[in-house]
Amino acid sequence: MPKRKVNENTHTTDKAVVRKTAAKYRETSTPNQASTNQGALSIGATLTVNATGWDKTRRNKTGEAEYAAKHGTDPAVNKMQSHITDKKWTKYINKHVGWVRRRVNELTLPWDQGQRRVPALMVPKVMKFIAEARAEYDRLVEEFVQKWPEIRKDCEVKHNGDFAKFAHLIPAADNLDAVRRRFVLSFNWNALGGLEDIHSDVREIWENQQQERFNAITEQLRERFRDKLNHLASRCAVAGDEGTRWAKSTLGHVVELCEMIPSMMEAEWVDNELLLAIDNAKHMLAGVDDDSIKSSKIVANEVRAKATEIANSLM
Repeated sequence: MPKRKVNENTHTTDKAVVRKTAAKYRETSTPNQASTNQGALSIGATLTVNATGWDKTRRNKTGEAEYAAKHGTDPAVNKMQSHITDKKWTKYINKHVGWVRRRVNELTLPWDQGQRRVPALMVPKVMKFIAEARAEYDRLVEEFVQKWPEIRKDCEVKHNGDFAKFAHLIPAADNLDAVRRRFVLSFNWNALGGLEDIHSDVREIWENQQQERFNAITEQLRERFRDKLNHLASRCAVAGDEGTRWAKSTLGHVVELCEMIPSMMEAEWVDNELLLAIDNAKHMLAGVDDDSIKSSKIVANEVRAKATEIANSLM
């Protein structure tokens, strides 16, 4: 796919209006913006999420050998793992961590080596999410910790004679602090420096890398918005039909992206076509809610047609 140029001057009235709209978003985005822009996060930051938990496994060599002897296979082609504790105990913790990773990806942009870029205007929103996500994680971990004597007993029963192999890996029933220390959910921030922090010899290389990254970011944001618009259109086609279900998130995801994407753009990088599409989507959804789509085929068909048109404009 050819690279799309961004932040170019255009001659259409609509796109000129959109550029002013983008500036307005930056001026009115968040109360904390002024203090954020004056600090180290003035052009954003990178973020990585790391998590370690309790789901420990050990290779079951005895089981591999017994299976090979019984079926005449080579032990090398049958790898067996034993879970030290039943996965049911950490089910909700692991589910929460997976959701946190997905949500961080939605609130941030792709960057380098597993890092995610957090645009300056998104820093307050991301930090608020992290605080809430961490509080829920701590609550789930504490539930696990308080059940630890029961979990340890369950482990002992299910492993039976093999429990002795794992006993040294499992804290005592009354050593709850040791259990807590096994769970870590960390969010690592690094401020992004500006051009003034880069030696002139490598500045050109940095600028080329920046352009490649921005091109990738543009494509991902367009794809996100297209996907949600196309999903909205497909659900509008059957909205209100007998036996069909309408999820509130169908409309909610489009509304959220309309509010969030402009804050993910930066002064030197603006996708005017995407901002125009967002303005069109906002106009399309003005006065429209879930009930009006479900109760009126006329409204549903109008939204379907317009959502498809907007999505196609971003191809």
